[in-house]
Amino acid sequence: TFRKFCGFARCQGLKVDEQFAADSSVEEFRNYVKTTGEENDQREFIVVSYTRKVLQQTGSGHFSPIAAFDPVSDAVLILDVARFKYGPHWVPLTLLFEAMLEKDPDDNAPSRGYTLLSAPMEEGMPQSILFRVRPTLKEGAGNALTSYKDFVEEIERNGKEQFTWNDAVKYWTKNRTSRNFVWKVIQPQLSPVTPSEIETVNAILSLVNKLLERQEMPTHFDLKCCCGEPDCSADVNVANQRNPQPRPCSRTIPISAATVLYILYLASMGSPEMQRSAIEKDSSFEIDDSLVQQLIEEAAFLRLAMDHVSQALTGEILEAKSD
Repeated sequence: TFRKFCGFARCQGLKVDEQFAADSSVEEFRNYVKTTGEENDQREFIVVSYTRKVLQQTGSGHFSPIAAFDPVSDAVLILDVARFKYGPHWVPLTLLFEAMLEKDPDDNAPSRGYTLLSAPMEEGMPQSILFRVRPTLKEGAGNALTSYKDFVEEIERNGKEQFTWNDAVKYWTKNRTSRNFVWKVIQPQLSPVTPSEIETVNAILSLVNKLLERQEMPTHFDLKCCCGEPDCSADVNVANQRNPQPRPCSRTIPISAATVLYILYLASMGSPEMQRSAIEKDSSFEIDDSLVQQLIEEAAFLRLAMDHVSQALTGEILEAKSD
């Protein structure tokens, strides 16, 4: 739904300014499109949620970004994400707005709508090079994140000095019975393409693998398993993808479930200082400080995802009760 789409965008660290079409107007939408194309200091673009039926297209609810506005014809250029069906095409702005006014049968929102997504360059905003929150959380994933947050807070309330590795293992492996539970909520980023990006990703993965050597690993955890697919046995070194073997997640970074588990463990700690202390405690070798900082950024990203999903689910529960 439009509301969930905006929630997931926030989980990725994006700034989201959403607007339901029913609460807007054609004039307001037109001005929104015009001003978004102006030069600014942020990377930003508009995504519209609309029904294809009003545009006389096959299908129903759909999301796509707007690439341009032509004031002469009063039309917008839609970069349709389903390019196998429709390539980039111009649509009269008023017709697109009409398509956004249609209600989504899977949501109790007043209509579909449009949102401005931007990547703010704010200091302290966590940027993940390893993970994405799943665009559609697998069954029970939202509850998994919020329950984990409650699990961590309960341990803290009970007066335990610090959340431990074994605590994280207990929760995310369902008491050591599952290695794929972590993939309900997280998926790897798309594989990097430039040499410098590949080098950075490999360095982070190598660092985590070294840190994991100091931890007691669940026996069923395979460091070469990624994404939770039963037929996936990827090598965790990105550079080895020059001659990759087919796998379900061949376009993404081959991250092991154990790596996700370790970073979730770091995300459970109360501050970057505690995270840095845990990393240094687990290492018996010299670590590049920039890698430590990026690892802390990865943990901050997962913590942010937990907070946003928790807030979104709380909002849905309260709204359901009010209805």
